Amino acid sequence: LAARRLLRDLALFECLVERQIDGLADLLQARRLEPGDVLFSQGTSDSSLYVVASGIVEFTRQAGAAFETLGCIGAGEYVGEIGLLTCAPHAATVVARTHCKIYQLPREAIAPLLSESASVASAFDKAVRRGLDILHREVAVRATPGIGVKGQLLLRIRRAFHFGP
Repeated sequence: LAARRLLRDLALFECLVERQIDGLADLLQARRLEPGDVLFSQGTSDSSLYVVASGIVEFTRQAGAAFETLGCIGAGEYVGEIGLLTCAPHAATVVARTHCKIYQLPREAIAPLLSESASVASAFDKAVRRGLDILHREVAVRATPGIGVKGQLLLRIRRAFHFGP
């Protein structure tokens, strides 16, 4: 029940109906992270969306020999949507700063939603663009410099999921 409520409250899933939210919730995999545990590393490819149910995770990026802290997110926020939708490698490392409960949603759970409706795919396009604008998310922009003009990200999403032009 808590996982469904968490998904329902995410801007990324605001266009989904209850049946679709229930289907996604059934596919969530709960993970617990201790402080210092790595959720994912910069440069690795991963096709999952991670939803923070509790705790705080920190984004860091290595540039040469230096490490840069990019920011933190907490409960009710998500990370990994760019890689999930475009297959781009992670542009940062995400580490638990506190004890965290994270829900992992595999890419395969999203594919049927995108193929069901162009409006769902368009909503994902808008949600990803909104995510790129959030404070401390400039790392995602660097990871996907080719999204460009309106419609280009949607085209990449369709290609990544092997449907549409």
